Amino acid sequence: MASFRVRFVEDFATVRNIRDLVSLSTRIIHYSGFGLPHALALESEEQLGMAKKLPAKELRDLIAIGGGSSGLELVFVSAYHSLASAKAFMDAGVKHVVCMTQDNKTAIDNTSKNFIYQFYLHLVQGETIQAAFDKSKEIITTTTTGNSGSVNKSSENTKFRLLPEDKSHDVVLFANATAINTDSNSKTNIDEKNKICMLKDCSRKPSLRLFFHPPDPWIGRYRDMFQLIKCIQDPQTRFTIIFGDKGFYKYFFPTL
Repeated sequence: MASFRVRFVEDFATVRNIRDLVSLSTRIIHYSGFGLPHALALESEEQLGMAKKLPAKELRDLIAIGGGSSGLELVFVSAYHSLASAKAFMDAGVKHVVCMTQDNKTAIDNTSKNFIYQFYLHLVQGETIQAAFDKSKEIITTTTTGNSGSVNKSSENTKFRLLPEDKSHDVVLFANATAINTDSNSKTNIDEKNKICMLKDCSRKPSLRLFFHPPDPWIGRYRDMFQLIKCIQDPQTRFTIIFGDKGFYKYFFPTL
């Protein structure tokens, strides 16, 4: 196994977060979510908990602003109906894009998870994008089984596409590392040959006292839960008493 070091950020898929990743010269973006014909479903930044549709044309323009895609080497769109969005990344200048077949409504399943795992596993070991893609398809073809013991393996094999299909993808994204400094925020594994394999989570950590204003309307027991969390997080509060009429499951409320 080759030595490698990977710094990654895990966050909600919003327009702002995607643009920030591009502006920060992120090398790889992996989107895992819900796809629509000619659009991706993102998290709304204006309405908490609501989805926002980002059409493929707007996605292309978002990535291409100021030549921002120049540092972006690989995009993986893990969603069904993802072909249009994958082509939007291509049109914005991304040279290597992996997507699901457009009309596959069972894209997010165990086969897809296995493919994603194998694909990135081969990438970080120094394989080219093309080799990692081909080997991952070969692995899922030989290991996929259904409830009855067999499935249409040719169908499983064609779920994934590496675009553009007329260009070379013989590019290595992870060269072997020679020296890696570790810290408390790193996940490190040293194999029998003393090669270091490290994943460093660079995601933003929310503050323990960061609690957003409740959306309007705030209905039901969640309003009481919000008040309880405010009391618990208040440094001036030494203890909190929960009281109410009999039969309101007061003992159960703190576990919600």
